[in-house]
Amino acid sequence: MSTPAQYLTDKDIQEGSQDEFQRYEFAKRIANTILSQGNHESLAIGLYGQWGEGKTSVLNFIWKELNEPGTIRMLFNPWRYEGEDEILIAFFTGLAQVLNKRLRTKGEQAGVLIAQYAEAIIPKFEFFDGAVSTEPGTNVKKIGELLSTRSVPELKERVEAFLKKTKKRVVIFIDDIDRLDRKEIQALFRLIKLTADFNFVTYLLSFDDVMVARALGEIYEGGGEAAGHSFLEKIIQVPLRMPATNVQTMHDFLNNRLRQVLTQAGVALTDYEHQSLHFALRSSVLTRLTTPRQAVRYCNALGFSIGLLQGEVRTHDLILIEALKAFYPEVYRFISHQRHNITGATLQQTDQDRLKRDLDPILELTSPHLAARTLLFMLFPRILLVYKAIDNMGLFGSRNDQDLVAQKAIASDYYFQRYFSYAVQRGEISDRQFVQLLQLLDSNALEPALQLARGLMEHASPKELLRRLSVYVNDARTLPYSQTYIHLLARLGPKFQIGPNRWHDSDADAAARLLIELLRYIPKEEERYSIAQQLITTQMPFDLSYTFVRELLMHVLHYQSPDRVKLAGHEQPAFSTTQFKDLALLLVKYALTEAGLKPLYEIYSEKTQSLLFEIWPTEAEGISAADYLNHRLTSNPKELYGWLEFIAHDIQIGNNLAFRGDLTMDVFTTASKVLDLGYLHTVARELIGKDTLTLAFEASMTNKPTREERLKQFVYLYEREKHRSDVVNRIANLDMDA
Repeated sequence: MSTPAQYLTDKDIQEGSQDEFQRYEFAKRIANTILSQGNHESLAIGLYGQWGEGKTSVLNFIWKELNEPGTIRMLFNPWRYEGEDEILIAFFTGLAQVLNKRLRTKGEQAGVLIAQYAEAIIPKFEFFDGAVSTEPGTNVKKIGELLSTRSVPELKERVEAFLKKTKKRVVIFIDDIDRLDRKEIQALFRLIKLTADFNFVTYLLSFDDVMVARALGEIYEGGGEAAGHSFLEKIIQVPLRMPATNVQTMHDFLNNRLRQVLTQAGVALTDYEHQSLHFALRSSVLTRLTTPRQAVRYCNALGFSIGLLQGEVRTHDLILIEALKAFYPEVYRFISHQRHNITGATLQQTDQDRLKRDLDPILELTSPHLAARTLLFMLFPRILLVYKAIDNMGLFGSRNDQDLVAQKAIASDYYFQRYFSYAVQRGEISDRQFVQLLQLLDSNALEPALQLARGLMEHASPKELLRRLSVYVNDARTLPYSQTYIHLLARLGPKFQIGPNRWHDSDADAAARLLIELLRYIPKEEERYSIAQQLITTQMPFDLSYTFVRELLMHVLHYQSPDRVKLAGHEQPAFSTTQFKDLALLLVKYALTEAGLKPLYEIYSEKTQSLLFEIWPTEAEGISAADYLNHRLTSNPKELYGWLEFIAHDIQIGNNLAFRGDLTMDVFTTASKVLDLGYLHTVARELIGKDTLTLAFEASMTNKPTREERLKQFVYLYEREKHRSDVVNRIANLDMDA
């Protein structure tokens, strides 16, 4: 079972020991300033910074440093409440409660005074007998009575006098003001303006000043952001901005979080990948990384992606494409729809020009656009070509398609979509499951390997499984358990179908070629030959046995050709010519046994031509292909219809199903090499009579030849060629007489 993902927290920190950005000293100086304030006047301090820049952590540090006997601390979170009334009531309730807790005396309580003050300015607020209510009702009369005997300024003076007498300063922390909606921001600052002149009270306000200024600017007609800043200046006496983060500090912070993610996922990068990522982070990510929160969010998104795709893609590329998504989202969106334009290692010049025209406007939207371009160079060789970038440090990756596939790179057409869908698509094979299959095969565990292979073919296809196995086998230097691979393919044989015609490269063709390649890994010739015999006779269905022998024929002929292209690592064929003839004979026997009393061309119509004219040895235990056919047709002349149909060419027009077409001259010539056509002509004439034939039939999709028409074609071709031969012979005889 895999380890559950543990995402990086974006929670604010509490202790100085957790401070990675040297903010604790900054917070400590603010706290000391508050503690050493010599006068009793109110003070409003504003801590400005973007979301995620660490303002809350700084407030936590200040809170800790203000834990002194002469200070009363109050934390108010306005974003927990909705509407102006709730914010005002919650503020005064909290203030009353904290003062009652810290300043309870035998006499009047400061909290009660605060409540009475709130009653005077908020008619909806009620505080009697130590309880707070937010619903008007029975106590409205008491409020009126209270206000008739005490004025608001008098209540304010009594609160200030109480705080002065007890020598306490109240520090009110208000964080996340920029989380409020605009109306609530305006309400909060009305509250602060109303109470900010309380002596012995310090406000410490944390927010994004740009966002808050925009909200406050709406108060003034046509005022806008500038007016909002002017309003802030009237409220905030001490504006402080979060200290700028050192580039190296931010780089270290990101690296540490990235290392945490990779360690937890169990990912080990190569030295090259470490160097490449270091370059990418410095040149492309740090230029857009402005807050710690951005780094944490990026690393969490990356951790989630690795959890979904580990083993299915190249982690190096996943780190970079997730960086593009986090820091250059507009470029990421464009790239995600460019699969066919940017995958692969090479690109024609005209296509390069078109891609550059499409990409330039997108990159111009980013700042700096050269940084985004660097990320693309490291991921996509085609984009590197488009901008003619020079890779002086060798960090821009592979330049050929084979390497891209082997690396599971995003620039490989096969793997591209996984980086955006976060899943193995239907029709693809999971790399993790494929590795599991290889491990089972390499440990000689055939039965569990069979079960897994069948599942992979169901999710993808037999063709895809064969393709993946072929790539692996061709790249392997040694394959100790090649026999297990061979037995796997033999057992899966019924799943490998032959195509609709002999020119179609079918699953059976791919399986047969892979079997031949696997047999090469068996060093002993006798053992290799014995396994091939068992495959043909007992372990594979006829279709795969037939395709295997047909591919063997092409294999042997390749090595016999003086102009052959030498196969890498293979100086000799897998089998000698004699061994091939013996294997071919086994297939012929297999076919004859399966056919029984029926003719081969009736049972194996698509395969009979290759069986009789290509595979069948010249003499197979005393009988040749010609002897077999002559015997069949002599015994039953009407089988000539079926034989002529099977030797005719397949015809396929468009997406329609293939059918047997005309009897053409090339087929007629091939047949004449193995059969006595004179005898067949006599049989054919007896079947169609003595009619004179003047033209050949021509097939089309709407005019397919019948068996009788194909028989007439045979007679026509035979008589035409016989007439030509007779004329040539007479001319030759005349020349000799002369």
